[in-house]
Amino acid sequence: AYAAGEAVSRLTRLASDGRGQPSLAGITFQPLAPALVPWFGSTGALVADLLPGGPADLAGLLPGDVVLQVGDAAVPDMPAALSRLRQLAPG
Repeated sequence: AYAAGEAVSRLTRLASDGRGQPSLAGITFQPLAPALVPWFGSTGALVADLLPGGPADLAGLLPGDVVLQVGDAAVPDMPAALSRLRQLAPG
């Protein structure tokens, strides 16, 4: 399931390049519980798991890391991180 804006973005990509494939980062996030914010000193998306050999793993991310930015966009929480990753072109 995709939010309406993401669905439109995917359909636009499909119409332009015939693929419309989502990006694969090989990362699983979990929400950063408010009680953990003082521990991590930030908001963001907590890395729960990585696909071995996937792009996030190769970039050096580790389970327990907190992602604050994807590309040039700040990500205040897990839904924002997922949304931003889905907007990136594969590759």
